[in-house]
Amino acid sequence: MMSHLLYDANLILQIVTIALLFLGRSYAKRKRFRTHGLIMTTATTLHVLSILLIMAPSFIRYFGALLGPPTLGIVITWIHAASGIVAAALALLVVTRWRLQTSTAACIKRRQFMKPLLFLWTTSLLLGIGFYILYYL
Repeated sequence: MMSHLLYDANLILQIVTIALLFLGRSYAKRKRFRTHGLIMTTATTLHVLSILLIMAPSFIRYFGALLGPPTLGIVITWIHAASGIVAAALALLVVTRWRLQTSTAACIKRRQFMKPLLFLWTTSLLLGIGFYILYYL
């Protein structure tokens, strides 16, 4: 029962993360890059902590079951995990490079890179919600 509450809390955290992603995007569109960067750093931090503390231990615990015949749940899990790890790693790279910059000019040059990252991250989060619905509802 306690683990189910943990997964419920993680779902809420992921919904907050999606909201932060689109809030951050709205600040970037208004050229409020510092606020955009702070929001995206917060979203990235929350997401990485969620991966390390909740999702990775669960993935490791049930890894053997993920090697079985490809069911809908197994396919969603693998695509979610792969896209989530790539999105988290790229987001960490972007926010770390941003935090190390004294100017936003270098960050603005990476704009073309950020849109596909937002799409990948959103896709991973939506697959995670699908995973939750499939396994916990």
